[in-house]
Amino acid sequence: MKYLLIGIDGCQEEHFYRFDMPFMQGMFSQGQKVDLTEDLISRGWAEICTGLHATDSGAYYERAVMNGTHEWTTSYNLLAEKKNNTSIPTLWEVLNSQGYSVGIMNVPTTNPAPEINGFFVSGGGGGRKVEDEVDPSQCHPKSIKEKLDSLGYISDERISSLLFEKNLYEEKDFFARLQLMTEKRIESYLALNKEFDVDFGFVVFRSVVVLENIFSSEIAKYLAGDIHTNKILIDHIKAFYSHLDSCIEKLCVGLGVDKIGFVSDHGTVLQKYSVNLNVFLLENKFQQKTGSKEGLLWFLKKYKDLIPYQLRAKLKKSRSVLETYQGIQGFDKQKSLAFTSGKGTSFFGIYVNDTKRFGGCVPEDKIEDIANQIVNTFNSNSEAKKHGFSAVSEIHRRTGAYAKYWPDILVNVPSGYNPDNNQNLFVAPFSRSHESIQLKEVKSDLWTGTKDKVPLSLFVGHTHLHPDMYVQQDLTAVFRIVKAEFGL
Repeated sequence: MKYLLIGIDGCQEEHFYRFDMPFMQGMFSQGQKVDLTEDLISRGWAEICTGLHATDSGAYYERAVMNGTHEWTTSYNLLAEKKNNTSIPTLWEVLNSQGYSVGIMNVPTTNPAPEINGFFVSGGGGGRKVEDEVDPSQCHPKSIKEKLDSLGYISDERISSLLFEKNLYEEKDFFARLQLMTEKRIESYLALNKEFDVDFGFVVFRSVVVLENIFSSEIAKYLAGDIHTNKILIDHIKAFYSHLDSCIEKLCVGLGVDKIGFVSDHGTVLQKYSVNLNVFLLENKFQQKTGSKEGLLWFLKKYKDLIPYQLRAKLKKSRSVLETYQGIQGFDKQKSLAFTSGKGTSFFGIYVNDTKRFGGCVPEDKIEDIANQIVNTFNSNSEAKKHGFSAVSEIHRRTGAYAKYWPDILVNVPSGYNPDNNQNLFVAPFSRSHESIQLKEVKSDLWTGTKDKVPLSLFVGHTHLHPDMYVQQDLTAVFRIVKAEFGL
């Protein structure tokens, strides 16, 4: 193998210096770090795969559908979108076209597996159902499914599958499953490469982001020397990272590769504050409260975590139910000038509620004026200033085939802030920042962690890399870095 790209979902460099990880620390000491920054609206893995930002590929984590309603979506499939827009490139196509074979495993939003020179095992994400066993549609060639099954390959595990389906509430069982998923991914990749002997490898691991999203508060307490740290839990976390270290060493040594890139789609940090931009809009008369009927539906939506998981899963299978649910908002759709509707993952953007895109009240020729009014009001707001927030109008600043989905206003916030449109305050301290973690109490993905703009981006053994060329760029730079190492 000439080049191996290792993706670790939700990871950043400092995660590898908190505990004993001799192999990774040794690799990082000889590598070159590239300072990249993500906006957390464009999907990081898609940027790496295509070299394109969401405004050019459609790969948004979440966005407004813009069908004349306030419907919202968090779904995206890179290969499905590529069928609609054949101008979207992919790393594997570029390398194949130059005669290089590739082996891709578990890259999110890549379903079904494309036909390539090499092998391809699709990843989950982007709205795909979480499943243990790999589906035939995720495999190219189809024959590799039998080998993956025989090796015990685990397609994906997330908080919903680990806790709400498998009921792994005992810490030892929870961590054992995460470690097994990593183990089987390594064994499977090595076995497939032994058969196909590819030039370029790209494999993604998701176990780290699952752990960090739940246990960031406990890790923070441990690093601060808090006497109330759960030592048993920290021992499990240390063992997890030690196991990950040895697994990645086994992969790198087993492939005998010299050029290695370590990347992630974003970082993960402790969530310290929650932000509701709709409250700001309401308080400054850019938004009006909803009527009583819609208000009741919004109340039920806010407390969806109280609904049993199995019932929620069944309801989500209904397209009509899902569309209705996604269109429910906590503001008056006809009288409000602006809104945000993020699902609480990372979206810090505001849309002007115009007539054409949303069926709202703002004429199309007044969108820019309203956006400027909101930006000026926001940037002079004392609470926003206190927290180091800033807003900028993005109208006319973004171009591309999918630029229309980009928010009209982008709000910049420091690390550790997470959007939460269910809370009643503009900004509030996050209630679980210092809590001890009990797995039976976990109800959602971002339990104490949140996405961070600084991804892992460190490269070992590269001969054509000049890190200064990529400072403050996003993960589309990785696409170009890999190509350069192949002389392309």
